[in-house]
Amino acid sequence: MPPLTPRLLVVGATPPALESVIPLLLRADYHVEQQWDPVEALRRLASRRFDLVIARHPLRPPVLDQLVDAVRAHAATCRSAGLIVLAERGSAEQLRPLAGRGINRILPADAPAESLLRVTTTLLSAAPRLARRLPVVLVQGAGERQRRAFAETLNVSSSGFLLQGAREFAVGARMRFAIDLPGDAPPVCGMAEVVRHTSEAREAVSGIALHIVSFAGDGERSLDQFLRDVLA
Repeated sequence: MPPLTPRLLVVGATPPALESVIPLLLRADYHVEQQWDPVEALRRLASRRFDLVIARHPLRPPVLDQLVDAVRAHAATCRSAGLIVLAERGSAEQLRPLAGRGINRILPADAPAESLLRVTTTLLSAAPRLARRLPVVLVQGAGERQRRAFAETLNVSSSGFLLQGAREFAVGARMRFAIDLPGDAPPVCGMAEVVRHTSEAREAVSGIALHIVSFAGDGERSLDQFLRDVLA
């Protein structure tokens, strides 16, 4: 099963601050691709999932609009991705109409590395969550030591689930999961890890939060498509 790795695409020349941030992201197991040619970057965005796009501006006027469309279009593979534009001096003003309407953050190209790292990691960790109740089967171990549990999602994202029930699994436990999506699609399966138990006093629910470690087969694509369809 392929690992679920946060994916970052850098478009255009890399300013010094980003040059120092990229090694930190690689060490944290982020997947980073760089594409100097904006037209080729548009092709990649049309066919691959990215969780964050960082583009250096100025870009040719049509290319900037096409880049925003490639990330935000209804059928875009990267519709939920963050988009950061690093603007050279004198080029930020033309970006203002797009701020919050396709572009998440506009930063100066010479912004400090600390600021760029903070914004980058914030956007990479902000997977949209959908409040939806879906049945989930959890299986830990194998053979006579196999433990199986049935639970229900309270919310779903591309990176994990909040479940009602299944508190018998300890924090840090890893298990296989199968979640049934509406319709005739096969269950989305993979491996997940318990990251916390809910606080019943604060959340008024008894359950666990799971982080998806990896998907089986086309599970990642199926879940992303389900989230895009409902969020749209």
